[in-house]
Amino acid sequence: MTDPAGDVYRTPESDLTLPRDKTAKFYLVSEFKLMLLYFATLGFYGIYWFYRHWKQFKGATEQSLWPVPRAIFSIFFAHALFRRIDDAVDPGLDVEWRPQTLATLYVIFAIIGNLSDRLPQIGLDFEWVLVASLAALLMIAYVLYRAQAVANLACGDADGRSNARITLANVIWILLGLLFWLAVIAGFALEMELIDALPD
Repeated sequence: MTDPAGDVYRTPESDLTLPRDKTAKFYLVSEFKLMLLYFATLGFYGIYWFYRHWKQFKGATEQSLWPVPRAIFSIFFAHALFRRIDDAVDPGLDVEWRPQTLATLYVIFAIIGNLSDRLPQIGLDFEWVLVASLAALLMIAYVLYRAQAVANLACGDADGRSNARITLANVIWILLGLLFWLAVIAGFALEMELIDALPD
């Protein structure tokens, strides 16, 4: 019997067993999982998304930066993150995704989303609050989807298969998010009833 340790035809394994967070420059996740968690949590997953990207980038490059503030204040760091993702793409790949335009759209709609609950204070109808909130949610989802697709490609996992499985922690967040969705819908319904009850 041949000793496996002396098999010259055996494929080296040392470089293949590195954990994902040591080899990938950015956060890897399938687009489907990203969208599921984003919408299930009413967009709050976006904060975690920015955090994971900056944390991954810090670990891969050993740069001195703080992922948490960059995630919380993402409107100030979206352009920088998208630029770094774009720089990591192999020049031989034909990828057109306009990172700075998408980052600008993210900033605009993130601000709209944050200000939408204040629209009634300036005299706009409740329906405009709903439209602004949904528009912000959908547009930010589109931006994150496009950025993640390029980040996966740049890290050599175009489909995000290394992080496509729904874990128990994901299920818990989805359930909590659904409860939050129910609370928001109930609040909207109550608001509409109160508006309808007002005298003409």
